[in-house]
Amino acid sequence: MKKLLLLLLFIPSVCAAQDENWEIIFDEANTAYENGNFEEAYLTYTSLAKTYSNFELYFNTGNAAYKANKLGESILYYERAKKINPTDADLLANLAIANSKIKDRIEELPNLGVEDAWGIVTATKRLTLWTWLTLILTFVGLALAAWGLWSSKKNAKRILFVLGCFVILVSFLGYGLARSTYNNILKNTTGIILAPKVDVKTGPNSREKDAFLLHEGTKVNVLQETEGWVEIKLANGNIGWVLKETLELV
Repeated sequence: MKKLLLLLLFIPSVCAAQDENWEIIFDEANTAYENGNFEEAYLTYTSLAKTYSNFELYFNTGNAAYKANKLGESILYYERAKKINPTDADLLANLAIANSKIKDRIEELPNLGVEDAWGIVTATKRLTLWTWLTLILTFVGLALAAWGLWSSKKNAKRILFVLGCFVILVSFLGYGLARSTYNNILKNTTGIILAPKVDVKTGPNSREKDAFLLHEGTKVNVLQETEGWVEIKLANGNIGWVLKETLELV
């Protein structure tokens, strides 16, 4: 229960409560974008993104970055928006357009779609749902079980107690989903290459041999970091090392 309360305390920071100052700056960025001042809009959006985190902000930042010819940054913010809501049709369409501009064509390893489905279930926006569902089910289950224990009717006592125990067991599923969503928010193992061109090394040293070449906008999985170098893995399974400064975590 203590962990569930911690999840509830974490929700406001995820949802990024928006004060009046936030709205004013956000409107200024939107106005700049509508007037075609994409660079100004991008800089204003990113100033907000240093403090706030929500889908609309990341989505608009991605749009402004794309219009300002910042392909890597565009994909970075689209991916951040996708982490919050991976099913938004407009976002997926814009991300597909941005990805079509990437120089690297990396063929993904075959999968059954389980990872994508799990990403939808544990999207950031679902943290509130799973947390409250767990609390409600736990309360209802305990109430039913207590009602059963205090009931004077023998048959009702058994049915209510068993039903209460079943609801409590189901609440553990909600708790598992809440914890997985929470951990998914904290976990940051995906990065976007922002440098125009990167020589990927076979080890964490500039003197190591070149393994392959990557370009701006390519999405990578981050495996580990050491002394300013990051080990990355591509969707096709290739592994190598790049300087940390050449990418940014989603």
